Amino acid sequence: MSVIHTHPDWVVVLTACEKPLLPIYAAYNPPCMRLLLEGLPIYPRSVTIINEELGEDFMRVMGEKKACLLLGHGMTTAGASVEEATLISMNVFELARMNYLAYAVGNPKPVPQEDIDEYKRRWERGTRRRIEKPGSGDEPSDWRYYRKLLQKERN
Repeated sequence: MSVIHTHPDWVVVLTACEKPLLPIYAAYNPPCMRLLLEGLPIYPRSVTIINEELGEDFMRVMGEKKACLLLGHGMTTAGASVEEATLISMNVFELARMNYLAYAVGNPKPVPQEDIDEYKRRWERGTRRRIEKPGSGDEPSDWRYYRKLLQKERN
C-alpha cells in the first residue's frame, strides 16, 4: 500500500479557481480519463492535515477513490504499490496540466459522450490494447517508460 501527497501547481490553481477537471481527451491517456470518470473528489479545505480529526475528515471525502484533490493545496493518491500510487499521481498531474492549458486557450469541451461510453464498455469487458515485451511480467508499460526515462537521465 502506498499514499503520495504532492502540490502540483496545475491542481492548486485549478482548484483555487473552481475550474473542474474535464475529460478533454480519451485515447491520449485512457487511464487518466478513467480516474476522472470514476470520480476525483475535492477536499474543500486548504489546511495541512496535522491531526486525526482532519485526517478522518479528509478520508470521508476521499473515500475509496484512488485520488483526491485538495482545494488550493494539492492532491493525494493511493495505490496498492508505490508504482501504482506514482502512476495515479502522474496521470492526475497530466490531466490537470492539460485542463489548465485548455482553459488558458478558451472554453474546453469534454470528449463526445459516445467516446466516453465506448471506453466504459471497454473497461467493463476488460478490453484494452496492450503490447507486452517478453519478460515484462506484471510491470505496467507506463511504469517501464518512466523508469527508462530516469535511467536515461542518469546516464
